[in-house]
Amino acid sequence: MEPKDIRQMFRDAADLRKMGPFDKEREATEARFAELSERYKAEYLSAPTAPRGEKPAQPEWKAVLQYLAGVFQQMDAAVPETAPMNKAAWAVIAPAVQKFYEGEKTGENESPRE
Repeated sequence: MEPKDIRQMFRDAADLRKMGPFDKEREATEARFAELSERYKAEYLSAPTAPRGEKPAQPEWKAVLQYLAGVFQQMDAAVPETAPMNKAAWAVIAPAVQKFYEGEKTGENESPRE
């Protein structure tokens, strides 16, 4: 299904809400909407999904930690009075994330706690 077909399906749905029961274009719009809606459901809503037991691919957690460190540094530079709070947050976040993902490799991880 192409993007233009999906747009047309949503336009038809909106038009059907506006049309009265005796509108001369209602029947054609209903037929087109029904056909496009069925195609959309068949292609996108009934697509097979990953089983729940499977784990997703390894996330890019190291890159995310580097990004977060950069954000904290920018916050420290922009608003110096937040530096102690940012350092305290980093002292909790970084080791917890690292332990979680590195523990996953060895099979000894726990769920992160709040």
